[in-house]
Amino acid sequence: MAITKTSGDSVAKLKVRTGTSGTGNPIYRTKRFGNVKPLAADDDIYDVTNGIGTLQKYAVNGIFRVDNAQLIEV
Repeated sequence: MAITKTSGDSVAKLKVRTGTSGTGNPIYRTKRFGNVKPLAADDDIYDVTNGIGTLQKYAVNGIFRVDNAQLIEV
């Protein structure tokens, strides 16, 4: 039994700190940008997402890339 991996779209996520809870813990929100091409370079995704982050009211806490793939038994 062989398994084949088929790449799907990726997702870019921008994590921002929106405030502090009553107990002093940071509050984070994540903005999701879908339909990122799987062949897009990490540098390009970072640059675009970071550029969007500079337009946000809140401080950027992290930039993430999530790759999706389907596993098929052949």
